[in-house]
Amino acid sequence: MAIECTHCGVKLADKAVFCHWCKTPVPRVIEQDPTKRLRWLKLWSYVFLPLFCVLFGLLAVQNQMPWLWASLAALFSGVTALGLHQHKRWGWTLNWAMVTAVGLTLAGVLAFDDSGRFVNKLFLTVPMMGFLWFWPNYVYWRKRSVLFT
Repeated sequence: MAIECTHCGVKLADKAVFCHWCKTPVPRVIEQDPTKRLRWLKLWSYVFLPLFCVLFGLLAVQNQMPWLWASLAALFSGVTALGLHQHKRWGWTLNWAMVTAVGLTLAGVLAFDDSGRFVNKLFLTVPMMGFLWFWPNYVYWRKRSVLFT
């Protein structure tokens, strides 16, 4: 028995998670499984990734970072945000690289001391970021893999 999208009225398959036309989540799917909350997905997709895109663009314009690297990072952030917004599987896959890049960047930043010198704290920061950043993101995004087609 087919169901209808609550937003646009298009007929959907029984097991549909999102409307294939307007990308609106099917409410009963999210209500049935409370572990599939979407707050982090929305915050990451609509705030952090666009913010990274703007930040890297500004770094390129101000010559604070090599233009090519900053431009590629800005483009990568924007494309990942677009893929997540459209609930595409390739966006979900690119997101793993983005989560890894942010985690490694945070680990690298934490490995510098107050005078700006790189110290041998990397052996502490990488496991710490694994526990505090990678593991929660791994659990969150794996549970939501069904949302991306």
